[in-house]
Amino acid sequence: MAYCVVSDIVALAPGVEITNTSKPTAGQVVTMIADLERELNAQLTRLGYSTPIVQATSPLAFQVVKHKLAHAALAQVLRARAYGSSSPREQGADDAQKVFDSWLKALKEPNDPTELPSDATRTSEVASKTHADQQRSHVQGLASDEFDIASPPVTMRQTF
Repeated sequence: MAYCVVSDIVALAPGVEITNTSKPTAGQVVTMIADLERELNAQLTRLGYSTPIVQATSPLAFQVVKHKLAHAALAQVLRARAYGSSSPREQGADDAQKVFDSWLKALKEPNDPTELPSDATRTSEVASKTHADQQRSHVQGLASDEFDIASPPVTMRQTF
């Protein structure tokens, strides 16, 4: 199941042609996309999302993932074309990569509210996005029946 295809990359950069004889070839770009998808699915799984994100059940999340992955693939295409030359395409590759990298970093960052749209299916192992919640869970124990997210966390210096 592909999040994006070659035509999605071309749509981001209309001046970029990807054919069977281009550098990189269409086949090589398909391989790049597949590699990026595996990497992204691994990251999303670590963050508690069910992968792959399926368009039929999560259309909003699918569009976000498709767009961001197309940027990452475009970066790889532009880098491959610029390799061994002093081309201005390298800057375009850096810009496209930054779009993907900053989005992925925001997804991972506990203090950043960035999430996939709410139609993305979560696993039972949902990763908490707030540092305070993570600390409370660690201190009080995940299996505690008395765990209350609104209560202050227990500290080592607390007296009873």
